[in-house]
Amino acid sequence: MTEREDLLQALQERLQRVTAGRSLSPVLEKAAVAQAEQLVATLRGDATDLQVMHLLGWLNWYRYLALPKGRDRAALEASIDLFTPCFMNGIEAFAPRFRHGSELLPEPLLPILAEQAVPTATELLGWVRGTADPEMLSATIQLWRRILSATPADHSNRAVRVSNLGIALQTRFECTGAITDLDEAIQYLQQAVRSTPVDHPVRAMYLFNLGTMLQTRFERTGAMTDLDEAIRRLQQAEQAIPADHPDRAMYLHALGSLLQTRFERTEAMTDLDEAIRWGRQAVQTAPADHPARAAILNDLGIALRYRFDRTGVMADLDEVIRQLRQAVRTIPADHPSSAMYLSNLGGALQSRFERTGTTADLDEAIQLLQQAVRITAADHPNRRIYLNNLDTVLQIRREI
Repeated sequence: MTEREDLLQALQERLQRVTAGRSLSPVLEKAAVAQAEQLVATLRGDATDLQVMHLLGWLNWYRYLALPKGRDRAALEASIDLFTPCFMNGIEAFAPRFRHGSELLPEPLLPILAEQAVPTATELLGWVRGTADPEMLSATIQLWRRILSATPADHSNRAVRVSNLGIALQTRFECTGAITDLDEAIQYLQQAVRSTPVDHPVRAMYLFNLGTMLQTRFERTGAMTDLDEAIRRLQQAEQAIPADHPDRAMYLHALGSLLQTRFERTEAMTDLDEAIRWGRQAVQTAPADHPARAAILNDLGIALRYRFDRTGVMADLDEVIRQLRQAVRTIPADHPSSAMYLSNLGGALQSRFERTGTTADLDEAIQLLQQAVRITAADHPNRRIYLNNLDTVLQIRREI
């Protein structure tokens, strides 16, 4: 046996004497201190030897319980420092050989260990949201599960931790497509919303995140109950977010898009009218340099086009063209959606020509559709649509 194994066995036997005899004296003996110091020396800064850290954590925990008040602080701090990596890395993988009594970790320390783990877990969550590494995603989810299970029900940040676990599960769903992860993520976000006071500043974000998750499940399953609930949650988010909040335009845009989606399913004009109302407010709210401004303008234009197609009101078509012009001017020329925006504007101008006979609209529609074709790769799935649209307007011009 190596020195490390000898020391592990010696301390393990010492700790077993504690649990068997219900006496803490074995951890106070000079030999116990000497064995611990020798075992610490074998680590040599290695923070991955969790078996050693787990054993030393228990030794210091029992010393903390045994020492008189005033002399116990160092042992408590040492136990927390040693147990924290065990907590974060999933002690279940190695602990059965080293457990004491019925606990893997001292129950009174669990809330403290969870607190210690939160900064690392938060950093991991930020990192995995930009990766497709399923192992790292699973490890992050498990860490947040451990943190949540050790968080008291009345903890001031419990809702934050519940929300983070939900976001981690949603991220894994986006990576793997496992609907069970999305279902569980929705459950956790619902819990975060329920446990957050109505006037809490973070409630709007929880509502928005819950709404977008429900939207994602609707897109996956087609369940109208999810779409209805997503709209309800985004309506609540809109009511909760301050008028001057930098994310308000995004919330309004998302709400309008969902109402438009429901209109496309049900053809209820009240939904379309509401989608246009929220879309207009999103445009008014979004600053000129807002990263989503072009998308907000384009989506408002599409909603207005739907209404024009059903009512024939020219004011709607004129506004379609105004909004789509702004979208085309706003979006960078090399943006992946640029050709689509050009095609949308070209189609609206074609429609106005067909109503008014203004050839300037037709000429501009041709120019825009030619540009859409020109900037679209030969193998892009939308290229054939743009070509067909261009052929249509060219045929119209040939016939006038």
